[in-house]
Amino acid sequence: MRLKEEKIANSIWKNQSILRHLSDYELINLDQDSQIMFFAKGETVFLQGQYIEGCYLVLSGIVKQSKKGVEGKESILRLASPFSILGFRSTLSDEPACNTSTVITHSSL
Repeated sequence: MRLKEEKIANSIWKNQSILRHLSDYELINLDQDSQIMFFAKGETVFLQGQYIEGCYLVLSGIVKQSKKGVEGKESILRLASPFSILGFRSTLSDEPACNTSTVITHSSL
């Protein structure tokens, strides 16, 4: 197998449905521009209303996505597990995050 094919086969991005239309070249570039970040339980990845500089792919752990309503009450939207992508809508639309992402268990993104 050639090096390029190996990189694509091993890319963590390859099986993400939102990225299925990217070429092999684009997937390799995405993989090379990525960095792994480690978060401890209780740390915030991003806050509702904050501008996000890129997307996050949950590699391990659980991340809670929640939203504060008008009265300040928190509503849990979902628990993101490995291979969930966070923040892509805000990143693509260049708008502030519409929810807060908080780490529930030690996680790598």
